[in-house]
Amino acid sequence: MVETGNKKKTALFFLIGGTVTFGFSSLFVKLCDFPATVIAAVRIIAAGIIIIPFAYTSIISLYKKHSLRELFVLAIPGILLGLHFQAWVWGIKNTYIATGTFIFSTNPVLFAVTEKLIYKRRVKTSTVFSLILVILGGLWIFVIGNGRFGQPGNILCLLATVIFVLYLLSAKRYSKGLTHASFIHLIYLWGGIAMLPFVFISGDFKIIQFNDTYSYLFLMLLVIFPTLIGHTSSNYAVRYFSPLFVSFFTLFEPLLSSVAAFIFLREKPELMLYPGYIMLITASLIYFLSKFQLKHKKMGR
Repeated sequence: MVETGNKKKTALFFLIGGTVTFGFSSLFVKLCDFPATVIAAVRIIAAGIIIIPFAYTSIISLYKKHSLRELFVLAIPGILLGLHFQAWVWGIKNTYIATGTFIFSTNPVLFAVTEKLIYKRRVKTSTVFSLILVILGGLWIFVIGNGRFGQPGNILCLLATVIFVLYLLSAKRYSKGLTHASFIHLIYLWGGIAMLPFVFISGDFKIIQFNDTYSYLFLMLLVIFPTLIGHTSSNYAVRYFSPLFVSFFTLFEPLLSSVAAFIFLREKPELMLYPGYIMLITASLIYFLSKFQLKHKKMGR
């Protein structure tokens, strides 16, 4: 029990650090001039390769112990992650940012519905209130940001959100019994490779500027921080916490992205969007506080 408690503390600390790196994701994507499909595929392929020297023994053991069929099943979260990136990037380029933000902010709602319908878990009143705030905060960002439904990218953004939910659920399921390093290597590398057909089908491979040094720099920053630290932290945290718990951390991303854009690009934040950000963060804090209080009640018993 003590060991599990220590691992949960480590997972929570890792998740908080990873959440901060998510705020830089949009910034690095914007500064990298490589085609969207290339960024979406290469960022996780590179992450999968970088992991190898740090977990060589466990990775080799993983490949030796499992058949090709078993490895394919284990790589499902990676394929879903790659599809999430592809759908999100394509979607956000064909709709309003406010619309995309609103759509993705519904992911805790989807996780709550999943817990209720599939896992038959009771949704607490405080959680329902948090989810209502999530919807209101997302709607505020949607309205103030001049978001509009009916854009071609809306369906892709919704698809990306649904795939994100499936990705975290599958990561929690298939990571059991595997070392974390070997698991993320597998899903990143093979999930990214599975996305390469999009690069060639879209014709983006032909327009890559291979001498674009700055794009390489920002692509690597995207690999190291939002991917290796950010998504790896989510993968690790979902081993010890519910996907719903982890999903509430994603609600900090819009505010963090806005702050990062102001610091590094001098893009002035749209102040009228901040009430929406505050509602999203308040929803998260209410949810986390209720979980903290529940934990202490159980310990008191």
